[in-house]
Amino acid sequence: MNADEKKDLALFAVKIREGILISTHAAKSGHPGGGLSATEYFAYLYGKEMHIYPKNPRQEDRDRFVLSKGHCAPGLYAALPTKAFSPSKT
Repeated sequence: MNADEKKDLALFAVKIREGILISTHAAKSGHPGGGLSATEYFAYLYGKEMHIYPKNPRQEDRDRFVLSKGHCAPGLYAALPTKAFSPSKT
């Protein structure tokens, strides 16, 4: 991974953290700590590793991610729209 990719992932992680804090504050509910502790995982998976297609979410060869730790859900919920509305290289 080159320096530009690392910078892009770091900025993606910042946007995910922002989404976690905004959503849990607005809902006056939720557990931001779980999502914040997994932010780098979401940033790497959705920003670099996983093959997903926000413009074609039903594409058969897409990767799927199963989250079983519910307290991390705010992180996943913040990563998905951030990925969907970002310029995509996939």
